[in-house]
Amino acid sequence: QIQAILQNLISAVNNRDGQALGGLVHPQRGLRLRHDWWNNEVKLVGGEVSRAFTDPTARDWGQADGSGQPIVGSFPDVMLPLLDKDLVGATESACGEILGGGTAGILRLPAEYEAVNFHSRYRPAPSDDAFGDWGSWAIGIEYWDGRPYLSFLVHYSREI
Repeated sequence: QIQAILQNLISAVNNRDGQALGGLVHPQRGLRLRHDWWNNEVKLVGGEVSRAFTDPTARDWGQADGSGQPIVGSFPDVMLPLLDKDLVGATESACGEILGGGTAGILRLPAEYEAVNFHSRYRPAPSDDAFGDWGSWAIGIEYWDGRPYLSFLVHYSREI
């Protein structure tokens, strides 16, 4: 069931299929997203999940590492490029472990997600750049009434 959710998530992102994405998320609990583990949570509920790929609503995703500049924009402008690059483009995966490359930061789940099972998808940096451009996603899966649902997506990348 978990592998099916992961494959359906990748397919939904690839195809920009909001209905498929919405079908992975518990209708009342919604989908929690974080641009970086230490940034604030953005929660999409109900129809917001199904409209995510086309919704122009600007949201506050937190602050950029290093510069501290605000990250504000729509899901398609801010999160979708990261999903394309680091979820769809991932070549490694693990269960219950955050995979990542070289970084000055730490890789951890936000404290409020620690009780949730998760899977990690990781796109390594090019082999000649150990502290370079890598990206990873923690994908939370929660069971409700015996059925698994996509609960959260947390992005990770090199911190300076």
